[in-house]
Amino acid sequence: MGVFIWSRYYFQLESAYDAIAKFKPNTFDLPSGAPGKFFVQEITKLNRAFADRSPRERISQLAEMVMPALLLQRPLGSKRNPKEYKECLARRLELWKQGDIQSLLKEAVTIQDRLSAYSGSREFDETTSRRFAEMVFSGNGRRAMAILSSSAKGGVLPLTEDVVSALKKKHPEAEKADTRALIQGTPPDVDLKAIFQAVDGERIKKCALRTEGAAGVSQATDKLWRKMVCSFKETSVDLCKAVADVARRIATEYVDPVALSHLLSNKGLPLDKLPGVRPIGIGEIKRRIIGKAIVEAAN
Repeated sequence: MGVFIWSRYYFQLESAYDAIAKFKPNTFDLPSGAPGKFFVQEITKLNRAFADRSPRERISQLAEMVMPALLLQRPLGSKRNPKEYKECLARRLELWKQGDIQSLLKEAVTIQDRLSAYSGSREFDETTSRRFAEMVFSGNGRRAMAILSSSAKGGVLPLTEDVVSALKKKHPEAEKADTRALIQGTPPDVDLKAIFQAVDGERIKKCALRTEGAAGVSQATDKLWRKMVCSFKETSVDLCKAVADVARRIATEYVDPVALSHLLSNKGLPLDKLPGVRPIGIGEIKRRIIGKAIVEAAN
């Protein structure tokens, strides 16, 4: 990211991540042309920083999670004008390259504060709640989020102290792993790097094209990832190769858990059960893509 010195801005990125975790979905589609290409190049650099074990690796994934929610935040009063989106993204990319996270976050928070509540007049009743749960548990995140978006106020509860307290009570206490779930004995004498060499850029692209569902904290949607891996020629190829290198590193060696914590985090939604609270966790699209690629190579 040019002269951007990540270590100086770690706490700004952490603050931005905490803020975007509470954002409502409000991103515009990645524009074509130079701004879209530069956006993909920045995402590629962050993945390359992790894959190559650079000094920025510990916070590269954090920065990547923050990028879409800040740079692709739809402006207030926007009429889905592609030219407007290109200009908006180009301006924000300049701020990003300068390390001006505070200005980007201030703009995004201002937009979020003025977003209207979910529209619609249909009550989020027991039947709708059950449909939503079925969609989530069957892996159909897109349909689940569509149900939420078309439901009345109360579908997703605000994060008040009472709601947060209820969510904490539902979260199980940490326990040691059950030994019956662990493989015992001497690990097999295999070359992991040889096995996971099959995780290449082409496999990442294929996995991205068939990965669907709701976006996590970053607001990086399945649609965004499909466009990033397909629509920018060599820039897209470079991104797929960088993500493949990240996947191979995760699959073959010990990685600092702090470096992966934001990639592995879920977006929590407190669903109103009328009465009660149902916690829903939505992971990152990139995590699903990498997971698919690793599992396919291992089988």
